[in-house]
Amino acid sequence: MYLMLLNCITNTSLFEEQGCWLKLANKTPGNRTIDNCLTRNSCDSCLRFVSQRNIIITIIKNHEACFDLNTADESIFIDFALSPFVNAVFPVSHMLQKSGHFTALEGDTNLRPDIKFHTSIDRKKFDCLLIEVKCPKSTSDDDLFKLSIEMQYALNRLIGYGGSNPVVYGVLVYGYACSIYKMTLVGPKVYVMMKMKA
Repeated sequence: MYLMLLNCITNTSLFEEQGCWLKLANKTPGNRTIDNCLTRNSCDSCLRFVSQRNIIITIIKNHEACFDLNTADESIFIDFALSPFVNAVFPVSHMLQKSGHFTALEGDTNLRPDIKFHTSIDRKKFDCLLIEVKCPKSTSDDDLFKLSIEMQYALNRLIGYGGSNPVVYGVLVYGYACSIYKMTLVGPKVYVMMKMKA
């Protein structure tokens, strides 16, 4: 099944968006390959295609690593099951940087989300996206409270720096399901953590 899926993705797709045509199986003149398209146009459909293909290739390689993700510890689960998706959905750029696993929040060494992203404002780092993960074998369910404390701290740092209506985002992963939250300050010491998507 995995070989069939990989073969389908790498050899037979035909995309048309914003005038971009590509057919990977046919490299005759007049048909652009994905490499040509990326170097000449970098159109959205090709970038999405490469991202999706890379996720599936990474997942297949990780599946062939011969261990069961359902019994893996949190660090291995993050590396092999979650990171391919996180890297594709939140690509690192000059505006959004990813810190290592279990790295402390900026300004507080006691708060350590499983994954965090930060942005820089005037050469100061501010956390803006926090991810808490529980692997499938975990029986603990207290990460929502932990995530809310971390988000509140990150939001307070942005407010303390003078941010106008800042928002901090959080992702809570339980096994193979996730929920997305955002937190804002609606009044003095009144924080609202809203579930955006489950």
